[in-house]
Amino acid sequence: GEPRASTVIREGQVKLSVPLQHGQKTGLFLDQRSNRLRVRELVPPGSRVLDVFSYVGAFALQAATKAADVLAVDESARATGWIAENAAQNGFTNVRVATENAFPFLRQLVKDGETFDVVVLDPPAFAKNKREIEDALRGYRELNVRGFRLVKPGGILVTASCSYHVDETTFEAVVRAAAADAGRDAGARSR
Repeated sequence: GEPRASTVIREGQVKLSVPLQHGQKTGLFLDQRSNRLRVRELVPPGSRVLDVFSYVGAFALQAATKAADVLAVDESARATGWIAENAAQNGFTNVRVATENAFPFLRQLVKDGETFDVVVLDPPAFAKNKREIEDALRGYRELNVRGFRLVKPGGILVTASCSYHVDETTFEAVVRAAAADAGRDAGARSR
């Protein structure tokens, strides 16, 4: 038969329409489900949240169940359209979307003195092969420095890597170095 354009899934209290034919990357990563639900638990009621590389808004919408204001950012206009549709489908009026390239957008937010209670960074793979590892590590460090600078003192940075060629120990070291560069304490390690 004719394939469906999308399907609806439920994660906790949130319903997400997920594209099946024209999605980004390899789609909505199911292994992040528990992390998305955990973000919902961590978001303080009435807080401000920034979700970068938002795709269909799975992290953003979990945060929106408790936050006063959620800014979901993705470079793809198609993705930010999906975020807006998913927010409307769930009745959320506290979700804003921005169609922006993450690096210059984060740089501008830092320059403007913006801060958030929670920042979520869930980028696509920066290293698709071993030759790209060094560039990927620089990218992750820069991204996380900006993330740390945007988190209010005592706030939460949720960061991820789906680069197969960057192992967990190396990624953690990059995140801790980024925290030091930003003048922040990375705190306890958590999964």
